[in-house]
Amino acid sequence: MTLTEHLYAYCQLIAHGYSVDEAKEIIEEIKRKMETELERVVED
Repeated sequence: MTLTEHLYAYCQLIAHGYSVDEAKEIIEEIKRKMETELERVVED
């Protein structure tokens, strides 16, 4: 996820009513899932 994508997603979450802390948690969860998926793809 590029910095621009990260900031866009973060701002969109806040614009849709999530708190700053909730938005941070969601973004971190997305990043963890992306890393896990990337590791799985590389192993295959």
